[in-house]
Amino acid sequence: MNEKLQYATMLEIPVNTTNITYKPIKRRKKSKKQAENLETVKEELMQKVNAESETSDISENADIVVPAENAQQEMAEEYASASVHKKKRKSLFKFSAITVEIVAVFALIATIFLTNAFYENSAINVFMKKVFSPTAETVVKEKTYADFAPVMNFNGEMSLDGGIISCTGSGAVYAAADGKVSSVIKEEDGTFTMNIAHSGLFSSKISGLSYAYLGVGDSVFGNIPVGYVKGGFTMCFNADGAVITDYTLEDSAVLWAV
Repeated sequence: MNEKLQYATMLEIPVNTTNITYKPIKRRKKSKKQAENLETVKEELMQKVNAESETSDISENADIVVPAENAQQEMAEEYASASVHKKKRKSLFKFSAITVEIVAVFALIATIFLTNAFYENSAINVFMKKVFSPTAETVVKEKTYADFAPVMNFNGEMSLDGGIISCTGSGAVYAAADGKVSSVIKEEDGTFTMNIAHSGLFSSKISGLSYAYLGVGDSVFGNIPVGYVKGGFTMCFNADGAVITDYTLEDSAVLWAV
């Protein structure tokens, strides 16, 4: 018995005796992350041990097993190692999930490619064509003569006979509707005949021009003259190459028969 214990006995101070056994703990190599977290883990462990020591009663002659030298440090290292292994397991789980998603995407792409290559009318192929194929061009309906309202713009006298409009006098000549010059022919008498395409199904022909202001391919507008006449000219309308005769002329407007 040591001196302090003898002195306490002499003063009749209650004393509890405790046998302390040192249990060696195997050392493990510290990893880089364990070393980084060592100080924090040691503090947490010490706080936990101190709290348990304060709340627990020590009975007489109780045997307490405490770690040997550096025991606290070894326990802290084990705690840090367990934390690192837990984080590694979480990382592996995330990596595995991402790998599965990538494989699934490539499998879907391969399926679509093979289906398009070997089965043209498959549901996937039809769907992809509808989604990614360019929008079909809107089919424009070709205008017929009934879609136009021609107007004769000439200062001389006009008459209609068998679908042919005869104009007498001199002055500028205008087209009856907008269009494009398809041909300009010089006749033997020196005058010009001009054909104007208003659409693919409707055209007009002006004969007897003294001068032709426009050439093939030029655009024609109703308010711009196409030529000039000194003594008069004739005009007719054609549908599909045939002269249109079923219309009337009121003032300067052409009225198609209903």
